Amino acid sequence: MLEIVGDRAGTIEGWFTSAVDGGIKGQRTRILGFHLGDLVTFCIAQGPIVAAWTGVLRGERLETLWHVAASQRPAAPRQGAPAVNRWLQVFETFTTRADTFVRS
Repeated sequence: MLEIVGDRAGTIEGWFTSAVDGGIKGQRTRILGFHLGDLVTFCIAQGPIVAAWTGVLRGERLETLWHVAASQRPAAPRQGAPAVNRWLQVFETFTTRADTFVRS
């Protein structure tokens, strides 16, 4: 969920809550970003990750491409064992996907 609470002089600020498990699921995380007309970019830094979204506002929809860099990720050493943070290899560090946010 994305909540933009400030929009001033081409900058935005607000909050992001991830629904995806990856170390920050359910945590409310501060965002900072910029906009230029219908173009928007914002980022977060929380726990073992940094993430950035870049996109275009089309009516009530913000269509974005996002990039995550993570230094660690929770993983269970075996099935049924509690998860512990595991340091990631460089090929595991980066994730890129698309996201759509709809204005409510």
